[in-house]
Amino acid sequence: MTKSPVVFDTLNYLSAAILYLQDNILLQRPLVPTDLKKTPLGHWGTTPAQNLMWATLDRYFRENDASALVVQGPGHGGQVALLNSFLEGSYTKAYPEIPQTLAGLTTLFRRFGTLHHATHPGPDVPGTIQTGGELGYTLVHAAGAMLDSRGSRAVALIGDGEAETGPLQASWQVSRVLDPAKDGAVFPIILRNGYAMSSPTVLDQMAPEAIKAYFAAQNWATLWVSLTPGQDIFEDLAHAVADAWQMMADWQAGKPQNLPLLILTTPKGWTGPDAGHAASHQRPVKIDPANPKAGLAALTAWLKPQVPQSLFTASGTLDPAFTALLPPSKRRITNYPAAHHHFHRWRLPELPETNLAKRGGTAQSPTAVLADYLDTLLPEHRLHIFSPDELGSVHMGQSELPQTGNIVAEHLDEGLLEGYTLSGRQGLFASYEAFLPIVGSMVAQHGKWLQEAQRYQWRDPAPSLNLLATGEVWEQGHNGYSHQNPLMQDIVVSLPKTTAEIYLPADTHMLLASIHHGLRGQHKVNLFVASKQPMPDWFNTDEAAHLVQVGIDVVPWASMHPDKEPAIIFLASGMRPFNETMAAVNLLHHADAQLPIRVVYLARPLALRDPTQDPSGLAPEKFSALFPDDIPVVASYAGYPDMLATVLYTRPHMPFEIHGFINEGGMATAGELAALNRNDRYSLALAAYRHLGRSDTVATHEWYHAQQQYFSAERALSPLADKVK
Repeated sequence: MTKSPVVFDTLNYLSAAILYLQDNILLQRPLVPTDLKKTPLGHWGTTPAQNLMWATLDRYFRENDASALVVQGPGHGGQVALLNSFLEGSYTKAYPEIPQTLAGLTTLFRRFGTLHHATHPGPDVPGTIQTGGELGYTLVHAAGAMLDSRGSRAVALIGDGEAETGPLQASWQVSRVLDPAKDGAVFPIILRNGYAMSSPTVLDQMAPEAIKAYFAAQNWATLWVSLTPGQDIFEDLAHAVADAWQMMADWQAGKPQNLPLLILTTPKGWTGPDAGHAASHQRPVKIDPANPKAGLAALTAWLKPQVPQSLFTASGTLDPAFTALLPPSKRRITNYPAAHHHFHRWRLPELPETNLAKRGGTAQSPTAVLADYLDTLLPEHRLHIFSPDELGSVHMGQSELPQTGNIVAEHLDEGLLEGYTLSGRQGLFASYEAFLPIVGSMVAQHGKWLQEAQRYQWRDPAPSLNLLATGEVWEQGHNGYSHQNPLMQDIVVSLPKTTAEIYLPADTHMLLASIHHGLRGQHKVNLFVASKQPMPDWFNTDEAAHLVQVGIDVVPWASMHPDKEPAIIFLASGMRPFNETMAAVNLLHHADAQLPIRVVYLARPLALRDPTQDPSGLAPEKFSALFPDDIPVVASYAGYPDMLATVLYTRPHMPFEIHGFINEGGMATAGELAALNRNDRYSLALAAYRHLGRSDTVATHEWYHAQQQYFSAERALSPLADKVK
């Protein structure tokens, strides 16, 4: 085997040394205990193969004036991208206080494994578009970044442990999603070292012919490179990358060609001490702080033979002879433009003016009208729509916007959207409300990315992640209990407060206003919840836009005697809850025409947060004006009541009685579902009278018996007979 390339050797040395050392990082003198980090952190096992690929890509890009987005998938080995960003100059550009000198690199060593830089890649590292740690999304992120990017290329580095995850298994379908006529190409590389930590991987136990057949069935052309005695792995890999680039060129030219996939096989912990698979996964040399002599000797024996001799000049600056081995600056991996967002705020068309002849007198499908509105974004802006089912099922199939649908794999659709937005574009993921929680962990990780990305001014503003939950709880009676689940709201509310927003519009016009508001923002996870079935129109354009802007306000026209102090307050949030609230107010008004009733609409639930917790929360004086002390509040909410309760828990007011989805479901009409969950008009009216001390009246008896008409005597799950008085 010929001598390994300088770039690979340098990366390998630095990737190992950064785990342990805070000083004397090039072993210019014998190691002493004070050279060690107080707590060595990081992982080694997957690093050599990642360094090998990085060095090989550098060589190809330098020799062929090429470039690509590189997405680093193995959960460990965050130092690979970090160190390359330093050597490529993008780190110093982002952090001018860290020059490309030996002193600067020493400072970088000290930052690694601290609050400055975690041991996984993240938004703090130039050139990255995903956070390491939770495995499974590398390939789909790379593919999402290539959508609507004809002529571009992305490389996805995938660990063979990651290849076993459900999301990554689904991601092989992107070979059928990408279209050479309009999209870029993706080149996945599986770094096959045979072990996850200490347990063998599935791919390691499969015969090569079985692996080839599996990937051929998924429309991938498999290339193979292995560390084999008597062969030059560096040259073999260089040829494989050149072949892959030609395959992608043929594919993009419309020739019959599957996209390439490379399986690179090297031992786990390659080039490091033989410490066993589990030990090499993290740090193969163990150093006892109480008696470090033996550990220091073992570390020296590992590192000393690999110390790079030509990395810095005598004056401590990065040696031009080394940088000449890298591609030109614009072709370096961590300088790839799309990895830093390059997003600019949209100038959206004005909302269509609407005049209501009669409030609630007309009905239309909110999602169908939304699709028509989104089409007005063309041609100035492109909003890509993603869906795990036919968009026709959510009444958006007529849209002329770019679409990626009919893939019944929420992880795949969500991952494509994330890759699309992380490379600077706007998208919308539309799914049934009940199944959005499948991607809850992905959304949580993305919220962390958005929060952290805001800390770095060298990153352009990040587009928001837009989720549309339709087929909501109250309209899923024909599908039953399995399709009734508003949990996504609870997931979004748990995100970092600066990144979360939930929109619960009351009607079609408020949905349009919500989308208009959300798309103009950035660094957010926006969750829009809307019905796809025809719903009454209650608000005109200006009223809807006002409520979305402020988040919550009184609805004067829905209130009774709004000039008086209310005896009871109704708080509504969501389409069906607002309809039921309007009906409940009507019941109370007919029972007592003099009763002053205030109706408050909550368009953005997180506006109720206390401003001490969330700077965008409702000011205490505004909250007190909406909800005066000692005035009971009956809330009708389009989600789990506990979610709204967590937003309200710090507010100094008598307890709100919150009605929402309490996990009573099944095959039922919308009215029956509301009644089962005590979120129907009669339950709301009965609750109001109970707070007013009028629980035993002619009206309450009438409401109770009317409510019972929703159920048959055989309805065993009905809680109403025993629990509603």
